[in-house]
Amino acid sequence: MLAISGCATAINPFEADSGGIHAGVHYSARAAQLCSPQRNLDLVKRDFANIQKMKLDVVLIDDFQPDDIGAIVALAAEHDLKLVPADMAAVRRVRGLTGDNDGATELPRSPVIVGVYVGHVVDAVTLERAKKEAVRIRSSRRDAKTFVHMDASMITETHAKAFDHVITYMPHGASSSKQSSSVGGFQSLRFKSSSGGNDATIRSWLLSFHRGLAKGQTAGLLIEGFRTLPGEEAGLVHQEAPLSPERITMVQRIATRAKRWQKVLTGLSPTSVVPLEDSMAGVEVTLLARGVRRCILVINPSTTDFARGEVSLPVELNGSPVVRAVVVPPESAAGLGDVIRARQERLVIPVKLAPGDAALYELF
Repeated sequence: MLAISGCATAINPFEADSGGIHAGVHYSARAAQLCSPQRNLDLVKRDFANIQKMKLDVVLIDDFQPDDIGAIVALAAEHDLKLVPADMAAVRRVRGLTGDNDGATELPRSPVIVGVYVGHVVDAVTLERAKKEAVRIRSSRRDAKTFVHMDASMITETHAKAFDHVITYMPHGASSSKQSSSVGGFQSLRFKSSSGGNDATIRSWLLSFHRGLAKGQTAGLLIEGFRTLPGEEAGLVHQEAPLSPERITMVQRIATRAKRWQKVLTGLSPTSVVPLEDSMAGVEVTLLARGVRRCILVINPSTTDFARGEVSLPVELNGSPVVRAVVVPPESAAGLGDVIRARQERLVIPVKLAPGDAALYELF
């Protein structure tokens, strides 16, 4: 959200052959069924309509009943969504919950289905199980792509090659390891839900996304959980509650930004940068670079206050001089961004950011 990003050249990007899948949501059919036992697919249909409205284009779906998968595929097609269904037997085997002889989940042949999810890798044992499941799925479905979650600490280029797409899982607030950032990864965002609509909480979702970009998770995102399950806090919407317009709007902004900025940021890794003066205390500034390709990301870490002022940077960054910075608009329809030229041995970037917001600049 979510898929491998960054500077890993040996790993496929998280997109269909036609391109365009950069942002998605992890959806539990069990959560929908618990919320509406008699109207399960009606709720799924309403949720899929909202997922489409949020500009998300892929749904990783699990806990569905085998008899429902045909109807779920039809609903996804109706709302222009792609599906990554879980092979529930494979997921259980990766967790060590069932035996090797359990059969595979029967999935229909459909262009809506762009891959199969095999589980979550947390250690060497689950890695070996997941690799075995990926081989089995590819042998039975020649057109299938395999998707897996993997803890950031587990990711190496060798491990990632075992699957078509790896979704980096990083616990909330954790720092990316040097090893994982060198391979990169999709963000796996877990948003805390509540029955209320606290503005600061919703803005914190945007902040979490921007901080993931600053850690090098730049190729897209997977939002973990659409509806919360009983006893859990993570999810866009609290169990059976309706999805508010504020939440839809915020996810639209995140999804649109992920797709727009992915084209610029993929392949870049975070590099330290020190502003020339502390004129913007509290603003987070990150240089994302690979050779002469460079971007500056400026983040307002407050979810309640605007950030205004400027940031002064040296004209030589990552070993090369900077002549100008060009704003990368967060909206694809925004046209060309403003140009800031370096003057007097410094690059001065004006800052006017709403709570949780960020600005991206490509350096030339």
